[in-house]
Formats: sequence, C-alpha cells, structure tokens
Amino acid sequence: MGFMDIFKKKGSGDVAKDRLKLLLVSDRADCSPDVMMAIKNDIIQVISKYMEIDAEGLDIQITQTESEVYKQKYTLANVLAEGLKYWQLSRLRLTTALGGSYTMPLGDPEFASVRGKLLENYTAPVFEYATAKAAQVHGRLALDIPVSLWNTPTWMTVYAQAACRFYNGDNKYSSLYDGKSHTTADFGIRIIL
Repeated sequence: MGFMDIFKKKGSGDVAKDRLKLLLVSDRADCSPDVMMAIKNDIIQVISKYMEIDAEGLDIQITQTESEVYKQKYTLANVLAEGLKYWQLSRLRLTTALGGSYTMPLGDPEFASVRGKLLENYTAPVFEYATAKAAQVHGRLALDIPVSLWNTPTWMTVYAQAACRFYNGDNKYSSLYDGKSHTTADFGIRIIL
C-alpha cells in the first residue's frame, strides 16, 4: 500500500472489512449488528448537531477486559471522531487533524482485590483509571516531504501532535483521578520505506 492509497475512497473490500469489524464488535458487546449500527447512527446525529463530521471518520470500539488474577472484569466503549484537512504545497503535503474521543464503561465493572495492602495505593487507582469516563481532544500537524533513499522514492514526515485527556468519572474505586487531566505532546520525523 502506497502513501497516496490512504486518501482514496473506500472500495467494496474495505466496506466489507468494516462490516466484519462491526459484527465482531457487536458479538463482543452481546448485542446485534443492527443495535450497534443504531448506536453508531445516534452518536453521529448527536455529534453532527455541534460540528460537521465525516461518518466514515467515526470509529466506535468496544473492549472487554477480564483478569482472573485480580478478579476484575469490565467493558469499555470508546467513540472516536476525527477531522482531517490536506493542503498540497508544490510537492509537499500539509495535513492537519483535530479530533476527540469519549470513553465510558458499559454495564457495571466487577472489582475485587486479592491483595489488601495494595488496594488503596495501587489496585483501586489502577482500576479507576482503566474504567473511568474520559474525554480526549487531540490535534496533529504533519508535513509530508517526498525523498529518495537508496534510489527508492519514499516519504519523510515531520510532525507535531498533542492530546489532552480529561477524567470525569464517578470515582467509584479511587478519587485519585478526580478532576485530573493528562496531557501529552510530541514531535518527530518519520520515514516510510
């Protein structure tokens, strides 16, 4: 797959892969594909009230986690939306991305601790972090530069990105993350061979 293939319209094979993913997610969440599609459509409608989005750019992930050692089990839903804008500057390509996500537990997480001493300082805060409701905003700026390495055409990308995650859960297990946020920023150079 070449660099420019990323920007092509989805073919029937890609649409089939997306449908298969939807079936797998719905199986994990114990609900039908129709219910999953209805949830996705509802989320698209709500987000569309506030901003213009590409429905294809919306991703819904449902993850189930179970730990026999710590006797913990939870299911999370993560809704991601991202908008991209591209500018062609001679042979260079500038890409900007702005997006957000919301993570929430589905159902009631099952929490237990097998180590009493670690409960307050480690096990409960880690479980709270893993199952907390959280909203995230992220942005990315990238400049793609065509280069030739060893007589092979390739791309070098110079990028900067930042993300901020805000915890807004009910603090059932630990108040350590109450009102907290987590911000990351990085920049670098990537070469695609």
